[in-house]
Amino acid sequence: MITDWLIFGVALGYLCLLFAIAYYGDSRAENKTSLIANPYIYALSIAVYCTSWTFYGSSGGLLPAASGSCRSISDRL
Repeated sequence: MITDWLIFGVALGYLCLLFAIAYYGDSRAENKTSLIANPYIYALSIAVYCTSWTFYGSSGGLLPAASGSCRSISDRL
């Protein structure tokens, strides 16, 4: 069974990791060696952004449609 302390520890570790990545990015920007200038990093970030909005848009659009009836998704198309 997952304990409350384990969930809290994982959440805290994830938050610390995000702050460490932000600190690393800021320190690189101060040294004029920003990762944003790299075209591969820029393309990857755009791909992640578009993929996440596609997922949230499609799943958010299906939620109101499925909540009113028990029909399948293929019936709604």
